[in-house]
Amino acid sequence: MKNYFLPRIFFLLLTLLSFSACSEDDDAPNDDDGGGSGNGNATYDGRTFNFTQGVVAEFGQGDEGVYNFDIDLLSDDFDIDFENEEINGRGEVLYFEMWTSQSSELKEGTYKLSNGESDFGITFADFSEDYNFNLDEGSLKEAVEAEVVLSRSGSIYSLDYTLNFADGKTLTGSFEGDLYEVTAD
Repeated sequence: MKNYFLPRIFFLLLTLLSFSACSEDDDAPNDDDGGGSGNGNATYDGRTFNFTQGVVAEFGQGDEGVYNFDIDLLSDDFDIDFENEEINGRGEVLYFEMWTSQSSELKEGTYKLSNGESDFGITFADFSEDYNFNLDEGSLKEAVEAEVVLSRSGSIYSLDYTLNFADGKTLTGSFEGDLYEVTAD
């Protein structure tokens, strides 16, 4: 099995780096918030996890004429420090690599892992428990099936998601809140 976790974490950190380089821009995040704020939870294996912050990163056009946006939802155990380009703490992370035909933002609709790199596609979806960005340790569960229903009003995203894993377990949940929108250089 190919490990996509380290490149994904690299891209999230790269995104944070590009943020700090543009800290004088009007759209730069506030360092005191730590990340886009929201309210969400997920249930997995009889346990409930809360997600209270997140980032949507625009990575531009892919090979198939669609555009890549990655969403990371993080538990409140993390402190995102844009100024120092760090994510501190240990907690849970949900990740979705999503594709749309719209270049400026994710379209509202249902995204599926089976659609791949196409409109309303997801190429990777995973869940990490007890993850520490500084030590690059924690567990990673890569979904074999995933669906995200996305709607939004301005910068407020509403996500309902289901991830199925190879071991037969399922993670379901929802998130509603303001995600920091960033462009990776």
